[in-house]
Amino acid sequence: MIPCGDSRPADVVVHTDASGALGCVARWQNGWFQYSWPLERRTTHISPKEALPIVLACAVWGKVWSNKKIQVYCDNAAVVISLNAGSSKDQWTIHVIRCLFFIKVRFGLTVTISQIPGKDNILADALSHNDFAYFRTQVPTARQYSIPPQLESVLVTVQPDWMSVNCSAIVFSWNSAVHQEDLQISLGGKDPDIGSMPYLEYVLKGFRKLAAGKSRPRLPITPSILSKMRETWSKIPKRKNAAMLWAASCMCFFGFLHSGEIVVPSDTSYDPAVHLSYGDVRTDSIENPTCITVAVKASKTDPFRKGVVIHIGATKTQLCPVAQSWVT
Repeated sequence: MIPCGDSRPADVVVHTDASGALGCVARWQNGWFQYSWPLERRTTHISPKEALPIVLACAVWGKVWSNKKIQVYCDNAAVVISLNAGSSKDQWTIHVIRCLFFIKVRFGLTVTISQIPGKDNILADALSHNDFAYFRTQVPTARQYSIPPQLESVLVTVQPDWMSVNCSAIVFSWNSAVHQEDLQISLGGKDPDIGSMPYLEYVLKGFRKLAAGKSRPRLPITPSILSKMRETWSKIPKRKNAAMLWAASCMCFFGFLHSGEIVVPSDTSYDPAVHLSYGDVRTDSIENPTCITVAVKASKTDPFRKGVVIHIGATKTQLCPVAQSWVT
């Protein structure tokens, strides 16, 4: 998806910069954009402000850059380290990093972010300080790109809870935001193109699992639950099947066996060298048995299939793994 250790030369070179009070910018060839900070963001720390234009660039030009290697130059060392590591203590920066991951997946981008000295980032620095006159003298044919309102909403204004049950709406709104021709799609609306993005679907599935929280715990089988199972099975018309289920359940319960150690996935997959057969379950006496032995040939804790013999004693109660007859 996103190759590691990619030695290819960059297909695209981008320069970004941010000003604490004014806004952020990105420049690629003759294209550029500027985003001015809303009032509530003007006093925010500079780190997320330096990270934002990198994600904006990937979103605004991502469709043109599809499946290419992108080299981004930023003059803030802390931001370069955070984005390459995919980690930050700042919540807005973390949000921007997550959005960057999504946009890389969306367009198949390989993004490398490197530090550049401020003195070598002249044109981006001029744009971030509104020195358009100097910039125009250096790049007279420059074209300014606009930033979709939805993109601003997802990255700057809303910052939704990624762990919430509405996390899919985040990605749908993100996907609509990066398509300037699809601006009519409202925030949280479903993008009809989502089916053509298998990697994004995998990411969505992972976030849905995280948002769902922990699944209901599987409680262990207890003697009372085993008795209720017996009562239910006693109503099965075919008493032979009921007796088989009861015998197998008692043997698993008292022998601490996993279901995979006694059952076969399908009729055609039975292998006598691996699965239980009649000769693997024995008793010490036909008339008055006191224990049974179960030869388990293979299990998930026995990768070399050495096998083990389990001894299970009689309880002489209703829940007895050694009992020969079915008690109604």
